[in-house]
Amino acid sequence: MKNSNWLRFIGLCSVLVVSACSLEMEDEEVGLGKYTAPTSDSTPGSTQVDIGDSTFDDGSTGLWTPSGSATLISEQNVVHAGNYSLKVSGRTAVEDGGVVSLGEQLIVGNSYTISAWVRLASGDAPVSDITKLVLNYSDENGDNVIVIKEATAADSKWIKVSGRFVYESVGTVTSLPTLSITGPESSHDFYIDTVTVTDHGADSDEVAPINISVASGWRVSAGELVYTTDGASYQPTVGDQQLVFDLVGPIDLSAAEIVFTYKVDQAYIDSGSDVQPFAQDKQSWSGHWGCYIGNGDLPAADEEGTYSCTFDNAAFNLTDETMGIQIGVQAKGGSVGGTLTITGVSIILPAVESNDISADMSSGWRASNEFEYTDDGVSFQPTADNEQIVFDLVGPLDLSASEVIFAYKVDQAYIDSGADLQPFAQTISGTGQWDCYIGNGNLPDADTETSYTCALVNDDFNLLDDTMGIKIGIQAKGSSISGRVTVTAVDVIVPD
Repeated sequence: MKNSNWLRFIGLCSVLVVSACSLEMEDEEVGLGKYTAPTSDSTPGSTQVDIGDSTFDDGSTGLWTPSGSATLISEQNVVHAGNYSLKVSGRTAVEDGGVVSLGEQLIVGNSYTISAWVRLASGDAPVSDITKLVLNYSDENGDNVIVIKEATAADSKWIKVSGRFVYESVGTVTSLPTLSITGPESSHDFYIDTVTVTDHGADSDEVAPINISVASGWRVSAGELVYTTDGASYQPTVGDQQLVFDLVGPIDLSAAEIVFTYKVDQAYIDSGSDVQPFAQDKQSWSGHWGCYIGNGDLPAADEEGTYSCTFDNAAFNLTDETMGIQIGVQAKGGSVGGTLTITGVSIILPAVESNDISADMSSGWRASNEFEYTDDGVSFQPTADNEQIVFDLVGPLDLSASEVIFAYKVDQAYIDSGADLQPFAQTISGTGQWDCYIGNGNLPDADTETSYTCALVNDDFNLLDDTMGIKIGIQAKGSSISGRVTVTAVDVIVPD
């Protein structure tokens, strides 16, 4: 998820949760959460999930299999990169496509990015149509069909379809996950190329809920507290008698969601009493009283009910250990009787927003000479030392300890010229980072995409306000330069 810093990105396409931007090149991160799978004590870094040779450059269909009536063949004439792509034909339904198993490689709590290049076959109508990246698996909750990303493909160009999600499940996974690429109308054949599944490890954007014990730590304002096999239980006799637990700081609950599970007995229902979940800080005694369960909305006797209460109170930001809050329920009514039991409480904190930035590859760039936007990204043909292609960012934005990941490719003429490449960043006041460098011998093979990470360590890159700016890009280096350089993606990783 992107925060307000994204609005400062010149040429940016903003993305909120599961929304998509229709660009010539799609490369947004999408966080989804639904599902729990095999757990691991390790937290892996960014690694690739093994799906075989999904560039298809060995001339085979690799580990991919068809779904429905589709047929998969290796295609040499229509490719995004390399020598082959995968053609999907013979489809009779929208969901027919290519499928690859992810096996037991996905780990609960980790986030993953799935990316694929897709192009419709020419000659089929319409000339553009929807394509989807879909995760399929089953768990104790049944079958799960998760659309990781949906985008509009065309027959005139390749598009990159990319989405990010957090992998979870309900209980045990009963059918291992598979990735499907589907979506166009059944009249369409389509091509797939360069598919990757990247494991980012535990996703810092996802905040695990805080589960409160119902076996200890509770108190009542009057009467007797009893811990049962179900949870914490009491028998209120008048309105406003409370069953609560205490939390102390530091913790920010100012926009938290509290999920209560509870039971009442028949006597409580028959008394006509209501239940009010609440929270109250213990400094100013500011309370949240907008949550309420009327008697008619209570569950059947001794059946478990669930109620969610969302806070909006700045006083619930407990900045240190001297601050506290009480959270619980209270009986409401003129004649109260029976038993009320809290069986569970979970506190769900808002997701941590990421400051990371992905460059728009279809607008907002500039260069020392002519350049063009292509299906692959943004491309220029430098002819002299220090000719650049860059995009601009403006403050407020702190890039003083960030990383920039450049994905790029060069053609054979550039390699043959002996030229090098220099990724860089430079403020509008002139301060630059110049120690990132790709020598000619370290360039990838012609027309093959690769990536380079450049760490920015410069206090001048802390852009304090909108009068401060920085350009980030790549420049040619050498005495005799020719050929083409294409930047296919740029991601700026900003520490939280």
